[in-house]
Amino acid sequence: MPLRVTTLALFFLFFLSFPSRQQLEGGNMSVESTMRYFVSNYLSYAVVVGASILKVPQILKVWQNNKAAGISLLSLFMELLSYIISTSWGVVRGLPFRDYGENFFITVQLIVLLLLVARLQKATRRASLVLATELLVLYMFASGQVPRTIHECALNGQVFFNMFSRVPQIYTNYQTRCRGQLSFLTFFLAFGGGVVRIMTTALNVPWEKGKIVMLIQFSVAAALNAIILAQMLYYGIAGRKSERENRRRTEAKSLKHQ
Repeated sequence: MPLRVTTLALFFLFFLSFPSRQQLEGGNMSVESTMRYFVSNYLSYAVVVGASILKVPQILKVWQNNKAAGISLLSLFMELLSYIISTSWGVVRGLPFRDYGENFFITVQLIVLLLLVARLQKATRRASLVLATELLVLYMFASGQVPRTIHECALNGQVFFNMFSRVPQIYTNYQTRCRGQLSFLTFFLAFGGGVVRIMTTALNVPWEKGKIVMLIQFSVAAALNAIILAQMLYYGIAGRKSERENRRRTEAKSLKHQ
């Protein structure tokens, strides 16, 4: 259901953001400028709309199965801190919502997912304390009470936050040799959104507003999400192969007993 709503919203935004017929026929926009217009406007809003359901598949999977196996709580904490820094930077610098709106939506979803996973992993008290601290950081940054130099340092450090938010999950996947309760759709959307953000940041964000830092940030995030996707595919295939072999052995043993 969320995916259908998002698809309809994307088509709606496409018709709203695409250049008018008069602009195209009047020769006011070349093919190159039309493509730049499309990427900088439509794809920016598409990322924001897609981000509104980014963590929903993961939340639903954990909620329905009532399990949080294979999900690193530390990764969620670090990921939330990373999005808090990005969201507050967009707010305090006055960037258009299309350039940071997905960070806001993902932040809200991460809070829900974090509390859900913490409850299932019996770590609610610790998670609540860390979450309260991170929300205080969000308020301090977004309200402009933190000097710009410190905020810029935090934004520059997001490359490391992105690494720390994914490396524990990558290591957990390596240890367990399975995907656990991870949602493939969530990480696929995150990877696709990161790739699109690289393009829109290159076109929309001025150099003086942190363009190079944001480009590095989205590039690292996309690469790490690609690693997790590769792990999920590999361990998923290996797991199904192992299940088939175990089934064959069980059937062979039952035939011998007969």
